[in-house]
Amino acid sequence: MSINLHRPIPEWFEVKQVRVVFKASGWYAQLILQTDVSVPETMPHGKPKKITGGSTQRLF
Repeated sequence: MSINLHRPIPEWFEVKQVRVVFKASGWYAQLILQTDVSVPETMPHGKPKKITGGSTQRLF
C-alpha cells in the first residue's frame, strides 16, 4: 500500500491514534499526534466586552 503524506511527521511527535476513513474519493488515514509542549499562561488584558444574543427572552 502506498502512502502520500501531506507533510512529514516530526521525530519528537508520537502517534497516539489512527483513524481509517473511506470517502467517495478514496481511503484516508487521520492521525492523532502527541508531544510535550509547555504553553505559557496568558494574562487577561484590556476591558471586558459584552456579548448579547439579540433577544431579551429566555430560551429555556
